[in-house]
Amino acid sequence: MRAPAVVMLFLIVGLGFLGGAALDVWAPPGDPAWWKANALRDAGEHQQAHAAYLGHAEQQGGRLEFLADVLRNHQQWQAVAVGRARVAIPPVTALEARFRATALPGEVELLPHLTGFVSHAQQPEARLEALRELAARRPHVAWANRLLGAALEQRGETALAVDHYVEEGRSVVDHREDLDHAAHLLMRQGMWERAQDLSVMPGVREGLSAAVFYRLAVHARDWPLVARLFLEAHFPSPEPFAVVLAGLAALAWLLFLLRLGQVAQRPRHRLVLALLAFGLGVLSVAPTMVFITWQEEVGRLRLTGNPGPDALYFVIGVGLREELAKLLCAVPLVFLLGRQRTRLEVLTAGALVGLGFAAEENLGYLSHGGTMAALVRYLTANAFHIMLTGNCLLAVHDAVKDFEKRSLDASLTVLRQVLFHGAYDFFLTHDVGGGGMIHLVPFFLAAREFFGSVGEARDSRRDALELREFFILCLAAVTAVTYAYACMYVGPSAAAVQVAGGALGLALVAILFMREMARL
Repeated sequence: MRAPAVVMLFLIVGLGFLGGAALDVWAPPGDPAWWKANALRDAGEHQQAHAAYLGHAEQQGGRLEFLADVLRNHQQWQAVAVGRARVAIPPVTALEARFRATALPGEVELLPHLTGFVSHAQQPEARLEALRELAARRPHVAWANRLLGAALEQRGETALAVDHYVEEGRSVVDHREDLDHAAHLLMRQGMWERAQDLSVMPGVREGLSAAVFYRLAVHARDWPLVARLFLEAHFPSPEPFAVVLAGLAALAWLLFLLRLGQVAQRPRHRLVLALLAFGLGVLSVAPTMVFITWQEEVGRLRLTGNPGPDALYFVIGVGLREELAKLLCAVPLVFLLGRQRTRLEVLTAGALVGLGFAAEENLGYLSHGGTMAALVRYLTANAFHIMLTGNCLLAVHDAVKDFEKRSLDASLTVLRQVLFHGAYDFFLTHDVGGGGMIHLVPFFLAAREFFGSVGEARDSRRDALELREFFILCLAAVTAVTYAYACMYVGPSAAAVQVAGGALGLALVAILFMREMARL
């Protein structure tokens, strides 16, 4: 790298560390201590989370919601500590004592039932009777009907559980989500008539989300209503920080792909098509949602928690539907590029469609999917969708040019990307084969195929050095922003751990790209 690029690289890294330090001490709206403790728990930093919970309790006491989060962290900590030597897990008695000192009437009596709720364990009959007495009290005791509903759900008594979830949602303003839970529980059990009755019940209808009415409309085959509810059900309002983070990453990758595709050589033609490709990628999320609805409602394809069926779900479900949706939106670009299209133009167009899809998907994950879980995907998601869709569209282009000779190869290439996609998501969500970084194996295979095609399609040496430098700077910028964002939630040390996996994936991409550029 030349001196100006090296200076820029150090500047980006330095700004990332400074931004992380600033965001670590910044107090967001709401309850920052509790907020950060939950983020540390989700990041697997259970000891730091426990200390954060203690600090919050000493300052502000706590409610049942707070104590439930404490117990979740404690149980997860115990689960990961099994078999590890010298792991001393402190009890939660100090936190419980603090809770008892500040508890509202009725809350202390609910405390023995909270552990079973958090662990999803079945409650003995004696405890159920005590819960029934608390749930029947007036005025309502917050959490009583929720805990009773959860206990009945564990026992398979769906109808009774729903009654108590509904009572909780109607009587406790902060627990309106229990109404949605009740409706989805009925639909999962096939009790559609009861769910429909619930959706028109006064005091309940107003608290249900668009997602509930959408599923009911799909089941009833009310397609006009499905169309009206589609956007509201699938695209809720994003969080501002999620918009910034997803937007910055998309911009960095967009600028790189514009240079990779040599847009400057035919700016008017290629720039318009590049922006169109990105927009089509964003729009491809819509057919993906349609496929999800069809798979779940007609094909009954859902996660089960068992590795075998879930592996099939991620390949046939997630991988197939997302690659098919992107490809449906990308194929028109092959013909819009004209007869004089080059393989590099096609590869870049497919990559931009993948980027558009990834940008919208990241926005959803970061807004509504749990921040730390989303960051695991975020750093590699853009690159992965870019490579998968680029590989697929190039295969379609080759088949269009010579169907008899290339159609079989094209089909195998698309199926290979579907398999890569499904395997990546499966290993990311299941601790199979040792867990760890095994999800990067399909990521690496897709990257090798993509950058191999880039090396074959891009025959210019003139800007190879500048392109390599720009690529490294883009990756550094995305990683630095992600690190700073993670610091806001979990602090510098835990943020570094969370970002490390994604950074390793980007390092693999960088190595493959450098190798192919060196061959020009």
